[in-house]
Amino acid sequence: MKKLLSLFIVLSVLFSCSSEEDSPTDSGLTNLQISVQSKSTTSVTLSTTSEGGPNFTTVISYALSGTGNYQQTSSNTISGLEKGTKYDMFFTRTRNGQDYTSPTLSVTTLGFTHTPGNPLFSRDTEVNHLYQVIYEGNTEFGDFAQPLSGYIIIENDSVPLLNVTATSTQIDFEVGKNVRTILPTTADNYQYNYPFEIGLFTNEAYTRITTDTQTNTLTQPRSVFSIDNHVPYIESGVLTGSICSNSGKRGIIQPRGRFWLRDQGTSTNSDYNNQDNYNVKITNIVDPTISRTYLASDIFPINTLTGDCTIEGMALVASAVNGRRGFHDANVLTLNLNRNFFIDGDYTIQFIVEDDNTSYFSNEFIVTLD
Repeated sequence: MKKLLSLFIVLSVLFSCSSEEDSPTDSGLTNLQISVQSKSTTSVTLSTTSEGGPNFTTVISYALSGTGNYQQTSSNTISGLEKGTKYDMFFTRTRNGQDYTSPTLSVTTLGFTHTPGNPLFSRDTEVNHLYQVIYEGNTEFGDFAQPLSGYIIIENDSVPLLNVTATSTQIDFEVGKNVRTILPTTADNYQYNYPFEIGLFTNEAYTRITTDTQTNTLTQPRSVFSIDNHVPYIESGVLTGSICSNSGKRGIIQPRGRFWLRDQGTSTNSDYNNQDNYNVKITNIVDPTISRTYLASDIFPINTLTGDCTIEGMALVASAVNGRRGFHDANVLTLNLNRNFFIDGDYTIQFIVEDDNTSYFSNEFIVTLD
């Protein structure tokens, strides 16, 4: 009887050990991932995922970024947030009394209503200076988070915008003369007209804006925001030789290019595009002492300059580019030279503009006098 009892006890222990080894164990939750599914000005909808099986509860924690003052919700959509504000968010899943926590995600709510797919349009109410942005079909932006600021972006450079303001239906901004510092102007990459984008900050939110269609002051459509290059540039030179009966005493050079005209470019809004002064310099390459600078005070009407052999000076004639009359056109610069001073040889011509105590130099264009 004692032997039977001992055998029963041994078998019971073995059976118990075998049962513990064969029973499944809870390996926990792994690979917890949190991401933004959608967001608006006042809400964020999150996607929360993990691996390791069902039967868990989820709590989402969120707080103003950097504060650590977390609130909690069981919904994946967090509402009642502030516009253009950055929040820290993570979720915790609990299973079998064990907590598993995701990485923390920083999310910034939209600073205004910006619906993907709704085309934006713009117009410049003053060339190169004042711009407006609107939605197609009277869609409203709503209220903008404050403060408002922005940047003009050209290629990989940017400069601050001036006086950014907004209503529920329109964004207004100014492009300042600081844009000249980021316009590529070398002979290799000079362009008359540059596209640009807007980087708009509404409180902590950042939105990069480009437009589908732009209409300028002359109702000409453009594909994107664009600005006429502010920096002068000479693109050709036409030599017409002697124009006087005493051959060899006077001669004309007519460089053509993109440079400002002193008495053009004003608008009903301001004289923003009207530079302070300009001059033109011509220099002999071999002998730089043979050089002369023509000032704005040397300007003559073109008919006077070409009809009077005694005059040495310059005249400017504007030729509009794509209908955009203004301070920056396809200009013809006529120089009436004293050939007794300007001997035969190679010369550089440079157009120099002075504005707001800053000088802007064109390329040095080479012409040959012979």
